[in-house]
Amino acid sequence: MDRVIEKLLRYQSHSFGTIGQSNHSIFTGVWTMPEISFIYVSRDKELAGQLDEALTQWNMATSHIVLRVGDNLMQSIRQGLIGGKYGIIILSKAFFKKPWSRFELDEVAQIDKDYEGETRLLPIWHDVLQQDISYYSQNLAGKIGLPSKMSLDEIVEEILEVVQPDAGIESLPAHPIYEKERLIPKQQIGTQMSDMGILHEQMGATFSDGDLRDLCFELKIDFDDLPGSGKRSKVRELILYMQRRGRLEELIVQLRRLRPYVEW
Repeated sequence: MDRVIEKLLRYQSHSFGTIGQSNHSIFTGVWTMPEISFIYVSRDKELAGQLDEALTQWNMATSHIVLRVGDNLMQSIRQGLIGGKYGIIILSKAFFKKPWSRFELDEVAQIDKDYEGETRLLPIWHDVLQQDISYYSQNLAGKIGLPSKMSLDEIVEEILEVVQPDAGIESLPAHPIYEKERLIPKQQIGTQMSDMGILHEQMGATFSDGDLRDLCFELKIDFDDLPGSGKRSKVRELILYMQRRGRLEELIVQLRRLRPYVEW
């Protein structure tokens, strides 16, 4: 058995972290996501809760900052981005009813400049259009957002395009159990350095929807029962399904059998 599989099997039974705290994902130290801070007004808590649930299923740690009367908008957002976190800000009619100044909203649009241009703040447009936002701030309207009318799966996929699996791994705190034995983010698989993020990308690149159905058939899994609508979501959920059931080794064996030319 490969050393990487031994490592994964060793830790696959551990899943930890609670909402509001940084945590390692179930792929402890191998496939770790940065923490997400939700920033919104109280009337949008239902949408924030739905997004939270969708992202925590992907084993992201989350925290919430609810904007209230008297809060400094920029200070609240910067607080949410401390420690390498990403922020999801919900822009809605309720949000724009707050007495934010145009200057404050323009500052929000430029906040990525504080992080050397790296995208850190991701807007969700909740029941507002770009032209609605432009009434309050042209600059903020120019920052592309995700309409809440998209499905949760689609929103999560778009977020994952920004929050890559290898982003910020070294800067994230280890879970206390592993402070004395922190795993490096990449392990040797065959002759190639790889990680669980790359496993996800390789499967997405080398398997069509039909191929994934065949793989699920071999693994005795109903493809249609896997959550998600797109191929990327299905691949992700398949990996999570196998991990939770202690079947990662079986998955790797099938991948090597079906795609022997790929270094798994």
